[in-house]
Amino acid sequence: LIDIGTGAGFPAIPLKLVNPNLDITLLDGLNKRLIFLEEVINKMNLENIKTFHSRGEDASRDKKHREKYDIAVSRAVSRLNKLVEFSLPLVKVGGIFVAMKGIDLKEELEEGKNAIEELGGKLRDVIEFNLTENENGRTLVVIEKVKRTPEKYPRQFGQIKNKPL
Repeated sequence: LIDIGTGAGFPAIPLKLVNPNLDITLLDGLNKRLIFLEEVINKMNLENIKTFHSRGEDASRDKKHREKYDIAVSRAVSRLNKLVEFSLPLVKVGGIFVAMKGIDLKEELEEGKNAIEELGGKLRDVIEFNLTENENGRTLVVIEKVKRTPEKYPRQFGQIKNKPL
């Protein structure tokens, strides 16, 4: 499992706690977050969990990581049409990418359809839920990787940002 833009380690560290056998990579572009997470990992004596300092689009071009993960997760990283371009290339065919998003996703899902398909994915499920009674709600977008991502993806960050698929 790879957690893209892990931040403070959510959702990867809680997933590790409930499934200790998971091999996890925490990916983040900000090294100071990863230094903090390494301290957390050591203090909690967690095994088979490592940090990787890189941007998502760079990691997705790295042959050691491209199409190597069964599961990729992200939380509050970017709009779906941009996020899938640097996330789906990390997932192997038959694997899944799960993005935690806000509640009202109709427009974002519509604008992400082309990117999902172009990058080898297929939308499998959209799951709405509340963590607490007092929150507005959240959504899990589940995308299955059904074919290999074309080598031309991901593009450079500026292209992803300014001309999303």
